[in-house]
Amino acid sequence: MKSGNKSINIDEILKFIEENEPVCVSGISEKFNVSWATAKTLLLELVLHGKINMKKCGKTWIVWMKEGSKIKK
Repeated sequence: MKSGNKSINIDEILKFIEENEPVCVSGISEKFNVSWATAKTLLLELVLHGKINMKKCGKTWIVWMKEGSKIKK
């Protein structure tokens, strides 16, 4: 996926989530150096594809891997 002029590797995002779950949207935006809105959009796409779960907790959004979506080693 492209974010502005940057290319973001979805597999890297999924690996980061799997290694650090649960993760908040701001954690993704900081790690991959994208805006909070871009990170949330990317994560919502992963929710739509059935890769991750996402839930609003207070003022933030938390994401974790969906069962069966773990990265095979």
